[in-house]
Amino acid sequence: MMKPQTVPPGPRGFQVFTGSMHFARNPLGYMQYVVKKYGDAVLLTAPNGGSFYLFSHPAQIEEILVKKNNYFKKDIFTRRLSEILGRGLLTSDGEHWLRQRRLIQPVFSRERVQSYSSFVLDYAKECAEKWEDGSTIEIHHAMMNLTLRIIVRAIFQIEAEHFSERVGAALEAVMQHQAFRLKFPAPAFLTTTRLLSINRRYTRSLGELDQIISEIQKEAMSQNEEAHNSLLEALASAKDESGSMDEKQIRDELMTILLAGHETTANALTWTFILLSQNPACYGRLIQEVAALSSIDFQSLYSLPYAEAVIKESMRMFPPAWSIGREVVEECEIGGFRLTTGTQVGMMQFITHRDSRFFENPDEFQPERWLDGKEKNLPRFAFFPFGGGQRMCVGSNLAMMEAVLCLAQITKRVKLTLDPSSDVRPFASITLRPRGPVHMKVEQL
Repeated sequence: MMKPQTVPPGPRGFQVFTGSMHFARNPLGYMQYVVKKYGDAVLLTAPNGGSFYLFSHPAQIEEILVKKNNYFKKDIFTRRLSEILGRGLLTSDGEHWLRQRRLIQPVFSRERVQSYSSFVLDYAKECAEKWEDGSTIEIHHAMMNLTLRIIVRAIFQIEAEHFSERVGAALEAVMQHQAFRLKFPAPAFLTTTRLLSINRRYTRSLGELDQIISEIQKEAMSQNEEAHNSLLEALASAKDESGSMDEKQIRDELMTILLAGHETTANALTWTFILLSQNPACYGRLIQEVAALSSIDFQSLYSLPYAEAVIKESMRMFPPAWSIGREVVEECEIGGFRLTTGTQVGMMQFITHRDSRFFENPDEFQPERWLDGKEKNLPRFAFFPFGGGQRMCVGSNLAMMEAVLCLAQITKRVKLTLDPSSDVRPFASITLRPRGPVHMKVEQL
Protein backbone atom coordinates (compact mmCIF):
# COMPACT_ATOMS: atom_id res chain seq x y z
CA MET A 1 0.00 0.00 0.00
CA MET A 2 1.34 3.40 -0.98
CA LYS A 3 2.34 5.57 1.95
CA PRO A 4 0.65 8.98 2.16
CA GLN A 5 2.80 11.96 1.12
CA THR A 6 2.53 15.69 1.66
CA VAL A 7 1.74 17.75 -1.41
CA PRO A 8 4.45 19.89 -3.00
CA PRO A 9 4.76 23.56 -2.09
CA GLY A 10 3.16 26.20 -4.28
CA PRO A 11 1.12 29.40 -4.27
CA ARG A 12 -1.76 29.38 -1.79
CA GLY A 13 -4.67 31.64 -0.92
CA PHE A 14 -4.50 35.12 -2.45
CA GLN A 15 -1.27 34.14 -4.21
CA VAL A 16 -3.33 31.92 -6.51
CA PHE A 17 -5.31 34.94 -7.72
CA THR A 18 -2.29 37.17 -8.22
CA GLY A 19 -0.40 34.26 -9.78
CA SER A 20 -3.18 33.75 -12.32
CA MET A 21 -2.86 37.40 -13.32
CA HIS A 22 0.90 37.10 -13.71
CA PHE A 23 0.51 33.85 -15.67
CA ALA A 24 -1.98 35.48 -18.04
CA ARG A 25 0.50 38.28 -18.78
CA ASN A 26 3.63 36.13 -19.02
CA PRO A 27 3.15 32.33 -18.77
CA LEU A 28 6.82 31.45 -19.24
CA GLY A 29 8.11 34.07 -16.84
CA TYR A 30 5.61 33.13 -14.15
CA MET A 31 6.42 29.42 -14.38
CA GLN A 32 10.13 30.17 -14.13
CA TYR A 33 9.38 32.24 -11.03
CA VAL A 34 7.39 29.53 -9.23
CA VAL A 35 10.00 26.85 -9.95
CA LYS A 36 12.77 29.10 -8.66
CA LYS A 37 10.74 29.87 -5.53
CA TYR A 38 9.24 26.46 -4.72
CA GLY A 39 11.57 23.88 -6.30
CA ASP A 40 11.46 20.89 -8.64
CA ALA A 41 7.88 19.92 -7.74
CA VAL A 42 5.21 22.62 -7.51
CA LEU A 43 1.47 22.38 -6.90
CA LEU A 44 -0.33 25.04 -8.94
CA THR A 45 -3.96 26.11 -9.14
CA ALA A 46 -5.34 27.01 -12.56
CA PRO A 47 -7.66 29.99 -13.16
CA ASN A 48 -10.60 27.57 -13.52
CA GLY A 49 -9.97 26.16 -10.04
CA GLY A 50 -8.28 22.95 -11.15
CA SER A 51 -4.85 21.99 -9.90
CA PHE A 52 -1.83 20.34 -11.40
CA TYR A 53 1.69 19.31 -10.49
CA LEU A 54 4.67 20.82 -12.31
CA PHE A 55 7.76 18.61 -12.27
CA SER A 56 11.07 20.04 -13.47
CA HIS A 57 13.89 17.68 -12.45
CA PRO A 58 15.14 15.27 -15.14
CA ALA A 59 14.73 12.30 -12.77
CA GLN A 60 11.07 13.15 -12.19
CA ILE A 61 10.50 13.64 -15.90
CA GLU A 62 12.08 10.26 -16.63
CA GLU A 63 9.77 8.64 -14.08
CA ILE A 64 6.72 10.09 -15.83
CA LEU A 65 7.75 9.57 -19.47
CA VAL A 66 9.62 6.28 -19.18
CA LYS A 67 9.66 4.35 -15.93
CA LYS A 68 5.99 4.85 -15.00
CA ASN A 69 4.53 5.93 -18.34
CA ASN A 70 1.70 3.36 -18.05
CA TYR A 71 0.29 5.34 -15.13
CA PHE A 72 -0.41 8.32 -17.38
CA LYS A 73 -2.33 9.42 -20.44
CA LYS A 74 -2.41 12.69 -22.36
CA ASP A 75 -3.46 15.70 -20.30
CA ILE A 76 -6.65 17.65 -20.80
CA PHE A 77 -4.97 20.48 -22.75
CA THR A 78 -3.43 18.06 -25.26
CA ARG A 79 -6.70 16.17 -25.64
CA ARG A 80 -8.39 19.43 -26.57
CA LEU A 81 -6.15 19.56 -29.62
CA SER A 82 -8.27 16.74 -31.05
CA GLU A 83 -10.57 19.55 -32.17
CA ILE A 84 -7.82 20.33 -34.69
CA LEU A 85 -5.89 17.10 -35.15
CA GLY A 86 -8.56 14.46 -34.56
CA ARG A 87 -7.26 11.21 -33.09
CA GLY A 88 -3.76 11.50 -34.47
CA LEU A 89 -0.61 10.34 -32.71
CA LEU A 90 -0.27 13.56 -30.74
CA THR A 91 -3.70 13.42 -29.10
CA SER A 92 -4.62 9.72 -28.90
CA ASP A 93 -3.96 7.16 -26.17
CA GLY A 94 -4.19 3.46 -25.41
CA GLU A 95 -4.58 0.75 -28.04
CA HIS A 96 -5.57 3.23 -30.73
CA TRP A 97 -2.33 5.17 -30.25
CA LEU A 98 -0.23 2.00 -30.09
CA ARG A 99 -1.65 0.68 -33.34
CA GLN A 100 -1.22 4.00 -35.12
CA ARG A 101 2.35 4.30 -33.88
CA ARG A 102 3.22 0.83 -35.19
CA LEU A 103 1.72 1.67 -38.57
CA ILE A 104 3.38 5.08 -38.86
CA GLN A 105 6.86 4.29 -37.51
CA PRO A 106 8.16 2.86 -40.84
CA VAL A 107 7.01 6.04 -42.60
CA PHE A 108 9.88 7.87 -40.84
CA SER A 109 12.60 5.29 -41.42
CA ARG A 110 16.16 6.47 -42.02
CA GLU A 111 15.98 5.45 -45.68
CA ARG A 112 12.78 7.40 -46.28
CA VAL A 113 14.09 10.45 -44.40
CA GLN A 114 17.28 10.37 -46.48
CA SER A 115 15.23 10.28 -49.68
CA TYR A 116 13.67 13.62 -48.74
CA SER A 117 16.99 15.41 -48.29
CA SER A 118 17.34 16.36 -51.96
CA PHE A 119 14.22 18.52 -52.07
CA VAL A 120 14.92 19.88 -48.56
CA LEU A 121 18.18 21.22 -49.94
CA ASP A 122 16.60 22.42 -53.19
CA TYR A 123 13.89 24.36 -51.42
CA ALA A 124 16.30 25.91 -48.90
CA LYS A 125 18.63 26.98 -51.70
CA GLU A 126 15.75 28.47 -53.66
CA CYS A 127 14.51 30.27 -50.56
CA ALA A 128 17.88 31.91 -49.87
CA GLU A 129 18.62 32.81 -53.49
CA LYS A 130 15.36 34.67 -54.02
CA TRP A 131 16.16 37.06 -51.15
CA GLU A 132 17.75 40.16 -52.69
CA ASP A 133 20.94 41.56 -51.21
CA GLY A 134 20.07 44.38 -48.82
CA SER A 135 16.39 43.44 -48.63
CA THR A 136 14.47 42.83 -45.41
CA ILE A 137 12.50 39.64 -44.78
CA GLU A 138 10.14 38.50 -42.03
CA ILE A 139 12.01 35.37 -40.99
CA HIS A 140 9.19 33.45 -39.29
CA HIS A 141 6.92 33.85 -42.31
CA ALA A 142 9.77 32.76 -44.59
CA MET A 143 10.57 29.69 -42.52
CA MET A 144 6.89 28.72 -42.26
CA ASN A 145 6.60 28.83 -46.05
CA LEU A 146 9.82 26.84 -46.49
CA THR A 147 8.93 24.07 -44.04
CA LEU A 148 5.36 23.87 -45.36
CA ARG A 149 6.71 23.25 -48.88
CA ILE A 150 8.98 20.55 -47.48
CA ILE A 151 6.36 18.68 -45.48
CA VAL A 152 3.73 18.84 -48.24
CA ARG A 153 6.27 17.53 -50.73
CA ALA A 154 7.15 14.72 -48.31
CA ILE A 155 3.52 13.81 -47.61
CA PHE A 156 1.95 14.35 -51.02
CA GLN A 157 4.75 14.78 -53.58
CA ILE A 158 3.27 18.08 -54.78
CA GLU A 159 4.16 21.77 -54.50
CA ALA A 160 2.50 23.78 -51.72
CA GLU A 161 3.40 27.42 -52.34
CA HIS A 162 -0.15 28.30 -53.35
CA PHE A 163 -1.42 26.92 -50.02
CA SER A 164 1.08 28.66 -47.76
CA GLU A 165 -0.78 31.91 -47.08
CA ARG A 166 -4.03 30.09 -46.28
CA VAL A 167 -2.29 27.64 -43.95
CA GLY A 168 -0.40 30.47 -42.27
CA ALA A 169 -3.55 32.52 -41.63
CA ALA A 170 -5.45 29.52 -40.29
CA LEU A 171 -2.59 28.51 -38.01
CA GLU A 172 -2.28 32.05 -36.66
CA ALA A 173 -5.95 31.96 -35.61
CA VAL A 174 -5.48 28.53 -34.03
CA MET A 175 -2.41 29.67 -32.07
CA GLN A 176 -4.14 32.80 -30.78
CA HIS A 177 -7.15 30.75 -29.66
CA GLN A 178 -5.06 28.12 -27.88
CA ALA A 179 -2.91 30.75 -26.16
CA PHE A 180 -6.04 32.53 -24.91
CA ARG A 181 -7.52 29.23 -23.72
CA LEU A 182 -4.28 28.37 -21.91
CA LYS A 183 -4.35 31.65 -20.00
CA PHE A 184 -8.11 31.87 -19.47
CA PRO A 185 -9.62 28.35 -19.45
CA ALA A 186 -13.13 29.63 -18.65
CA PRO A 187 -16.30 27.74 -19.50
CA ALA A 188 -17.70 28.50 -22.93
CA PHE A 189 -20.60 30.55 -21.56
CA LEU A 190 -18.26 32.96 -19.75
CA THR A 191 -17.27 34.85 -22.86
CA THR A 192 -15.97 38.28 -23.62
CA THR A 193 -16.20 40.20 -26.87
CA ARG A 194 -12.56 39.39 -27.54
CA LEU A 195 -13.05 35.71 -26.81
CA LEU A 196 -16.10 35.56 -29.07
CA SER A 197 -14.04 37.05 -31.89
CA ILE A 198 -11.17 34.61 -31.25
CA ASN A 199 -13.62 31.69 -31.14
CA ARG A 200 -15.22 32.69 -34.45
CA ARG A 201 -11.84 32.96 -36.16
CA TYR A 202 -10.83 29.63 -34.63
CA THR A 203 -13.97 27.84 -35.87
CA ARG A 204 -13.51 29.24 -39.37
CA SER A 205 -9.85 28.22 -39.33
CA LEU A 206 -10.66 24.60 -38.41
CA GLY A 207 -12.96 24.41 -41.42
CA GLU A 208 -10.30 26.04 -43.59
CA LEU A 209 -7.63 23.55 -42.51
CA ASP A 210 -9.94 20.62 -43.30
CA GLN A 211 -10.64 22.15 -46.70
CA ILE A 212 -6.93 22.63 -47.40
CA ILE A 213 -6.16 19.01 -46.51
CA SER A 214 -8.94 17.87 -48.85
CA GLU A 215 -7.69 20.08 -51.70
CA ILE A 216 -4.09 18.92 -51.26
CA GLN A 217 -5.17 15.27 -51.28
CA LYS A 218 -7.19 15.78 -54.46
CA GLU A 219 -4.28 17.54 -56.14
CA ALA A 220 -1.94 14.75 -55.10
CA MET A 221 -4.29 12.13 -56.51
CA SER A 222 -4.42 13.96 -59.83
CA GLN A 223 -0.62 13.92 -59.98
CA ASN A 224 -0.16 10.37 -58.74
CA GLU A 225 2.71 9.41 -61.00
CA GLU A 226 5.11 10.15 -58.09
CA ALA A 227 2.80 9.11 -55.27
CA HIS A 228 4.74 5.89 -54.68
CA ASN A 229 7.38 7.83 -52.73
CA SER A 230 5.04 9.92 -50.59
CA LEU A 231 4.04 9.68 -46.93
CA LEU A 232 0.42 9.66 -48.10
CA GLU A 233 1.02 6.46 -50.04
CA ALA A 234 2.91 4.96 -47.10
CA LEU A 235 0.05 5.74 -44.71
CA ALA A 236 -2.58 4.42 -47.12
CA SER A 237 -0.69 1.15 -47.60
CA ALA A 238 0.27 0.62 -43.95
CA LYS A 239 -1.32 -2.55 -42.55
CA ASP A 240 -1.18 -4.78 -39.50
CA GLU A 241 -3.06 -7.87 -38.34
CA SER A 242 -6.23 -5.81 -37.84
CA GLY A 243 -6.12 -4.19 -41.27
CA SER A 244 -5.23 -0.77 -42.65
CA MET A 245 -6.18 2.77 -41.64
CA ASP A 246 -9.57 4.11 -42.64
CA GLU A 247 -10.00 7.51 -44.29
CA LYS A 248 -10.63 9.30 -40.99
CA GLN A 249 -7.47 7.87 -39.41
CA ILE A 250 -5.43 8.86 -42.46
CA ARG A 251 -6.89 12.39 -42.33
CA ASP A 252 -6.05 12.77 -38.64
CA GLU A 253 -2.47 11.62 -39.12
CA LEU A 254 -2.05 13.83 -42.19
CA MET A 255 -3.29 16.86 -40.25
CA THR A 256 -0.97 16.06 -37.34
CA ILE A 257 2.09 15.59 -39.55
CA LEU A 258 1.28 18.60 -41.72
CA LEU A 259 0.72 21.07 -38.89
CA ALA A 260 3.10 19.76 -36.23
CA GLY A 261 5.71 18.80 -38.82
CA HIS A 262 6.16 22.25 -40.30
CA GLU A 263 5.22 24.58 -37.44
CA THR A 264 7.81 23.21 -35.01
CA THR A 265 10.69 23.10 -37.51
CA ALA A 266 9.87 26.62 -38.71
CA ASN A 267 10.00 27.85 -35.12
CA ALA A 268 13.33 26.10 -34.50
CA LEU A 269 14.87 27.72 -37.58
CA THR A 270 13.40 31.14 -36.75
CA TRP A 271 14.84 31.14 -33.23
CA THR A 272 18.14 29.84 -34.61
CA PHE A 273 18.60 32.79 -36.98
CA ILE A 274 17.57 35.23 -34.23
CA LEU A 275 20.11 33.77 -31.81
CA LEU A 276 22.87 33.66 -34.43
CA SER A 277 22.31 37.31 -35.26
CA GLN A 278 22.54 38.16 -31.56
CA ASN A 279 25.77 36.15 -31.21
CA PRO A 280 28.15 37.19 -34.05
CA ALA A 281 31.03 34.95 -32.98
CA CYS A 282 28.82 31.85 -33.18
CA TYR A 283 27.46 33.00 -36.53
CA GLY A 284 30.99 33.47 -37.86
CA ARG A 285 32.01 29.97 -36.80
CA LEU A 286 28.94 28.48 -38.49
CA ILE A 287 29.63 30.41 -41.71
CA GLN A 288 33.20 29.09 -41.74
CA GLU A 289 32.06 25.48 -41.24
CA VAL A 290 29.53 25.70 -44.05
CA ALA A 291 31.87 27.55 -46.42
CA ALA A 292 34.41 24.72 -46.12
CA LEU A 293 31.99 22.38 -47.93
CA SER A 294 32.04 22.58 -51.71
CA SER A 295 28.43 21.42 -51.79
CA ILE A 296 25.84 20.16 -49.34
CA ASP A 297 23.99 16.84 -49.48
CA PHE A 298 22.65 14.30 -47.01
CA GLN A 299 26.14 13.01 -46.22
CA SER A 300 27.14 16.55 -45.25
CA LEU A 301 25.31 16.00 -41.97
CA TYR A 302 28.45 14.20 -40.78
CA SER A 303 30.54 17.27 -41.64
CA LEU A 304 28.33 19.81 -39.88
CA PRO A 305 28.82 19.21 -36.14
CA TYR A 306 28.64 22.91 -35.33
CA ALA A 307 25.45 23.40 -37.36
CA GLU A 308 23.86 20.54 -35.43
CA ALA A 309 25.09 22.05 -32.16
CA VAL A 310 23.55 25.40 -33.14
CA ILE A 311 20.17 23.76 -33.75
CA LYS A 312 20.32 21.89 -30.43
CA GLU A 313 21.27 25.01 -28.53
CA SER A 314 18.44 26.93 -30.17
CA MET A 315 15.97 24.19 -29.18
CA ARG A 316 17.40 24.21 -25.67
CA MET A 317 16.71 27.90 -25.22
CA PHE A 318 13.47 28.10 -27.21
CA PRO A 319 12.08 24.57 -27.54
CA PRO A 320 9.38 24.53 -30.25
CA ALA A 321 7.34 22.17 -28.06
CA TRP A 322 7.83 24.02 -24.78
CA SER A 323 5.66 21.88 -22.47
CA ILE A 324 4.38 18.32 -22.12
CA GLY A 325 1.32 17.32 -20.12
CA ARG A 326 -0.02 14.08 -18.69
CA GLU A 327 -3.00 12.95 -16.62
CA VAL A 328 -2.76 10.24 -13.97
CA VAL A 329 -4.84 7.15 -14.80
CA GLU A 330 -3.65 5.04 -11.86
CA GLU A 331 -2.43 6.22 -8.48
CA CYS A 332 1.36 6.45 -8.36
CA GLU A 333 4.26 8.22 -6.73
CA ILE A 334 6.54 10.69 -8.54
CA GLY A 335 9.45 12.37 -6.83
CA GLY A 336 8.14 11.20 -3.46
CA PHE A 337 4.70 12.74 -3.96
CA ARG A 338 1.50 10.78 -4.20
CA LEU A 339 -0.56 11.44 -7.34
CA THR A 340 -4.19 10.38 -7.39
CA THR A 341 -6.19 9.40 -10.48
CA GLY A 342 -7.19 12.41 -12.56
CA THR A 343 -4.28 14.60 -11.43
CA GLN A 344 -2.92 16.84 -14.18
CA VAL A 345 0.88 16.84 -14.53
CA GLY A 346 3.12 19.24 -16.44
CA MET A 347 6.76 19.14 -17.52
CA MET A 348 8.23 22.19 -19.22
CA GLN A 349 11.21 21.93 -21.54
CA PHE A 350 11.53 25.70 -21.33
CA ILE A 351 12.16 25.40 -17.57
CA THR A 352 14.36 22.29 -17.42
CA HIS A 353 16.46 23.35 -20.41
CA ARG A 354 17.43 26.52 -18.54
CA ASP A 355 18.34 24.88 -15.23
CA SER A 356 21.78 26.10 -14.10
CA ARG A 357 22.45 22.75 -12.39
CA PHE A 358 22.74 21.15 -15.81
CA PHE A 359 23.62 24.06 -18.11
CA GLU A 360 26.23 26.59 -17.06
CA ASN A 361 25.09 30.13 -17.87
CA PRO A 362 21.79 28.77 -19.14
CA ASP A 363 20.54 32.06 -20.59
CA GLU A 364 23.57 32.35 -22.86
CA PHE A 365 23.66 30.92 -26.38
CA GLN A 366 26.59 28.48 -26.35
CA PRO A 367 26.49 25.85 -29.13
CA GLU A 368 29.84 24.56 -27.86
CA ARG A 369 28.07 22.82 -24.98
CA TRP A 370 26.92 20.19 -27.53
CA LEU A 371 30.40 19.44 -28.94
CA ASP A 372 33.23 17.08 -27.94
CA GLY A 373 30.97 14.63 -26.13
CA LYS A 374 29.79 17.14 -23.50
CA GLU A 375 26.19 16.07 -24.07
CA LYS A 376 27.00 12.68 -22.52
CA ASN A 377 27.53 14.39 -19.16
CA LEU A 378 23.93 15.59 -19.02
CA PRO A 379 21.32 13.70 -17.03
CA ARG A 380 18.78 11.97 -19.20
CA PHE A 381 15.87 14.40 -19.76
CA ALA A 382 17.85 17.52 -18.94
CA PHE A 383 17.30 18.08 -22.68
CA PHE A 384 14.14 16.65 -24.24
CA PRO A 385 12.93 18.82 -27.15
CA PHE A 386 11.17 15.85 -28.77
CA GLY A 387 9.71 14.42 -25.56
CA GLY A 388 10.81 10.96 -24.53
CA GLY A 389 9.94 7.38 -23.87
CA GLN A 390 7.64 5.42 -26.12
CA ARG A 391 5.80 8.63 -27.05
CA MET A 392 8.88 10.47 -28.28
CA CYS A 393 8.15 12.45 -31.45
CA VAL A 394 7.97 9.98 -34.33
CA GLY A 395 9.36 12.56 -36.76
CA SER A 396 12.39 13.65 -34.73
CA ASN A 397 14.91 12.29 -37.26
CA LEU A 398 13.19 14.11 -40.11
CA ALA A 399 13.01 17.33 -38.08
CA MET A 400 16.72 17.30 -37.21
CA MET A 401 17.79 16.45 -40.75
CA GLU A 402 15.58 19.19 -42.16
CA ALA A 403 16.67 21.83 -39.65
CA VAL A 404 20.42 21.20 -40.00
CA LEU A 405 20.39 21.01 -43.81
CA CYS A 406 18.16 24.09 -44.18
CA LEU A 407 20.40 26.03 -41.80
CA ALA A 408 23.54 25.01 -43.69
CA GLN A 409 22.09 25.61 -47.16
CA ILE A 410 20.81 29.08 -46.26
CA THR A 411 23.99 30.02 -44.36
CA LYS A 412 26.10 29.08 -47.38
CA ARG A 413 24.35 31.85 -49.34
CA VAL A 414 23.19 34.60 -46.99
CA LYS A 415 23.84 36.20 -43.64
CA LEU A 416 20.83 37.55 -41.76
CA THR A 417 20.95 40.53 -39.38
CA LEU A 418 18.17 41.18 -36.90
CA ASP A 419 16.30 44.47 -37.15
CA PRO A 420 16.46 46.03 -33.65
CA SER A 421 12.78 46.95 -33.84
CA SER A 422 11.69 43.30 -34.06
CA ASP A 423 9.69 41.80 -31.21
CA VAL A 424 11.58 38.60 -30.34
CA ARG A 425 9.79 37.78 -27.10
CA PRO A 426 8.44 34.21 -27.06
CA PHE A 427 4.70 33.59 -27.52
CA ALA A 428 3.54 30.49 -25.65
CA SER A 429 0.69 28.69 -27.40
CA ILE A 430 0.67 25.13 -28.72
CA THR A 431 4.23 25.85 -29.80
CA LEU A 432 6.77 28.57 -28.95
CA ARG A 433 6.77 31.24 -31.64
CA PRO A 434 8.15 34.78 -31.58
CA ARG A 435 5.45 37.14 -30.33
CA GLY A 436 5.64 39.62 -33.18
CA PRO A 437 7.12 40.00 -36.67
CA VAL A 438 10.87 39.39 -36.81
CA HIS A 439 12.50 41.39 -39.59
CA MET A 440 16.00 40.52 -40.75
CA LYS A 441 18.25 42.20 -43.29
CA VAL A 442 19.74 39.98 -46.01
CA GLU A 443 23.42 40.02 -46.94
CA GLN A 444 24.27 37.76 -49.87
CA LEU A 445 27.57 35.93 -49.35
